[in-house]
Amino acid sequence: MDTANLFQRNTDWELDRAEMLARSERRAWHVAAGAVVLALLGLAAVAVQGPLRQVVGIPIVVDRQTGETTIQQRLSEETVPMHDALDKHHLAQFVRAREGYSWWWLQRDYDQVARMAVPAVFAPYQRLFDGDAGLHKRLASHEEWRIEIVSVRLAPGGRQGNRGEAIVTYDKRISRPDRSLPDQSSRHVASVVYDYQPRVLTREKDRLENPFGFVVVAYRSDPEIGGDAVATAGRP
Repeated sequence: MDTANLFQRNTDWELDRAEMLARSERRAWHVAAGAVVLALLGLAAVAVQGPLRQVVGIPIVVDRQTGETTIQQRLSEETVPMHDALDKHHLAQFVRAREGYSWWWLQRDYDQVARMAVPAVFAPYQRLFDGDAGLHKRLASHEEWRIEIVSVRLAPGGRQGNRGEAIVTYDKRISRPDRSLPDQSSRHVASVVYDYQPRVLTREKDRLENPFGFVVVAYRSDPEIGGDAVATAGRP
């Protein structure tokens, strides 16, 4: 065999091998670069979608008397308009003051009902404290009525101008601390017609406590049908 020819073939083989290695190395770098690009794109996608992914809490309420479980609407600007939340706040505030009784907070509640009710609605409440048989003289500090708001449902049609209607469901818990007796709890439903009349408030203190002039123009509260008084062991 020709030595020169053999040497040339050997040289060609070495060149082919070197070229194959170079191509393989370039291919490996291209694959690695592609993997890095894909990884960066994945991280960018996670970073962009991160704020859109969140754990959504679902409020579940259990009725203390019946054990009934209900799923409530989440509170947000989308689910509860601002004026609805404001109406519900004022309605709950009025019902707590109107139906509750506490010797220590009696004057505060009395003033609250006075500034949040028209005279025709305030008069029946005012009569509860008239004369020697007044509520505060009969009960003094021996009895306390605590009001727990269960729900506030606004009329489906919403407000008509500044006027609206609502149904407030609440539990009335009567406790007698000095008698060592179990609390008595009963459920009630109040029907309320309300209005916003900021001009009726002339005193600075009233404007501070009720700046929007929320007033109840019609009010009625009745025990819930089938909502008999229930004795509870101890105070919560």
